[in-house]
Amino acid sequence: MNSIKLQEWALGAEIIGALAVVISLGVVAYQLDQSNVQQELNTNALEITAYQDLVRSFSDLQSHIVGDGEFSELLVRGRSPSSELSESERSRIISYYGMVIRHGDMAYFQYERGTITEDQLDSMLAYVFNSFENNPLARGLWANIGDVLNPNYVAYVNERLQL
Repeated sequence: MNSIKLQEWALGAEIIGALAVVISLGVVAYQLDQSNVQQELNTNALEITAYQDLVRSFSDLQSHIVGDGEFSELLVRGRSPSSELSESERSRIISYYGMVIRHGDMAYFQYERGTITEDQLDSMLAYVFNSFENNPLARGLWANIGDVLNPNYVAYVNERLQL
C-alpha cells in the first residue's frame, strides 16, 4: 500500500473512532437521564408512602375518639378546668395527648427531611394545635414533654400557638 492509501485508511479509522466515541457518550447520557428519571420516580413514591403512613397514623389516632363514645366524652370533660377526673381518667387523656404530640413529632421529622411540604405538615399538626386550644391537660403535658422532643418541632409548635 502506498502512503496516500494508508493516510486515507487512517483518516477513515479516526472518523469511525470519533463517531464511536460520540455515540458511546450519547448512550451514556441517555442512560444517566433514564437513571435520574427513575430516581425521581422512586423519591416521589417514597414521599407518597411517607405521607400515606402519616395520614394512616392520624386516622388510627382519630379512631380512638370515633370508636369509643365514652373516651370521646372523657376528652370533652378533660377540657373543662372545673371537671373532676379520676387518676385513671387523667392518665388516659394524657396518654392520648402524648400520642397526638408524638404524631406531630413524626410529621415534623418528615418535614425536616423534605419528605412532606409545610402545608402537609400543618395539615398533620392541625389536631395538635386544636388539642392545645383551651386545654389545660394538653398544655401541661406539652410543657413537661418538650425536653424529649425535637427542639425544632417544639419551637415550630410554640411559634404557631404563640406560646
